[in-house]
Amino acid sequence: MSQETAGRKQKATLWAVAGRDREGRPTVSAGVEILVRWEKATEEIISDEALSLVASDVLMTDQEIAEGSIIWKGALADVPDPPTDLREVISNEEIPDVKGRSYQRTVVLGKYANALPTIV
Repeated sequence: MSQETAGRKQKATLWAVAGRDREGRPTVSAGVEILVRWEKATEEIISDEALSLVASDVLMTDQEIAEGSIIWKGALADVPDPPTDLREVISNEEIPDVKGRSYQRTVVLGKYANALPTIV
């Protein structure tokens, strides 16, 4: 099993950040289901803007997930209406294998309001 797919047995729903609307509010794309390894983690992260952010969870995934994207733990078909217990990507990291051919991607999540941004 390759490092980018090792341990990814849990389902998560991802709404990738898409940009901003006319009023400057964030927008996201339609939800898609992804496989991840989801771990609880509580740690403080200092952002690029020198803000203190509290991480609530860490994901391991095989794809790039942009900061500002929204994630829910569970299958797309099980997302409640309206979605609750959402998480926002606050940082991500890629670690290449020795030969630089595959990557282990780690995504750090923080708690997010229980209202999705506009879906575009």
